[in-house]
Amino acid sequence: MNPGVLTFIQMLTASLLSLVFFGIGDRFRIHPPSLAAGLPAVLYLGLFSTLLCFFIQTRAQRRTTSTKAAIFLSTEALFGALFSVLLGLEHFSWSMPLGGGIILLSIIAAELLTLRTPRRTPKAAPPQRRVGHPPSSFHRHTPLPPNTVFFD
Repeated sequence: MNPGVLTFIQMLTASLLSLVFFGIGDRFRIHPPSLAAGLPAVLYLGLFSTLLCFFIQTRAQRRTTSTKAAIFLSTEALFGALFSVLLGLEHFSWSMPLGGGIILLSIIAAELLTLRTPRRTPKAAPPQRRVGHPPSSFHRHTPLPPNTVFFD
């Protein structure tokens, strides 16, 4: 699928679901001063941090294997925690490197397993034998060669 079309579908779905949950949770209460103050930030986050990044990610995923894409995407939590501590937004705890180590070991194991597993090539379908309509004397119980296809 075209990355632009897929990104459009993703953003449309996210927008519609966000609107539904906004309606359920806040009952569509918007105060004009807060809307004017928050609109530039919402547009920036929506266009650059979401739309552009999703498009780049979707486009890049087409050029790599599904295993490598999954490995790369699984590091999001690892880098999120790392930058959160480096920027002083969270305090360091020992569960962070433990979780990060588990993620890294999982990534390494997945990569090693894909390198060691031989690729299977799909078997080609056997050639079909094409014959005309069955004769009028054809009975259901008449044995046919395998892969026989009738055509007009």
